[in-house]
Amino acid sequence: MAASFRRLLEALDTAETPSGHGFAAELVAGVPHLRRSALSLNRDATESDDLVQYTLLKAREH
Repeated sequence: MAASFRRLLEALDTAETPSGHGFAAELVAGVPHLRRSALSLNRDATESDDLVQYTLLKAREH
């Protein structure tokens, strides 16, 4: 997951949010919350990481 996440962040580094912070920075700030939420849904760390990665990829697409 680390390599995919790193590539995702690199792709998002150029995007800007209305607050002026990079989209990637704001996305990274939300990852701990996403992980906790994913763990509460399925109680499996591997599946939770997959769910977080999928969520981040969908955020990139939209």
